[in-house]
Amino acid sequence: MLRWSWHKWVDLRYVDALEVSATERKINIKLAAESDLLLRYDSLELYDKWKRGLEFLLSELLGDVEVFDMDAGESASFSQRHASG
Repeated sequence: MLRWSWHKWVDLRYVDALEVSATERKINIKLAAESDLLLRYDSLELYDKWKRGLEFLLSELLGDVEVFDMDAGESASFSQRHASG
């Protein structure tokens, strides 16, 4: 579970994909059963930490989730990203 408000939670088992943009410093979590959750960061350093953390956490929980890099215009699953990097 990811808590994003006092009474709001996201069940990470229902994440379909992540849309990420380093230039805009944002991560959009695409959810199966709820509205998307858009996270914005003040610094690139904070964005990077959250992106790496979410990718690791979701790869451990779900194994294979789509990550779409909006800056590069490309998509890869977690398993593809970890195998190449």
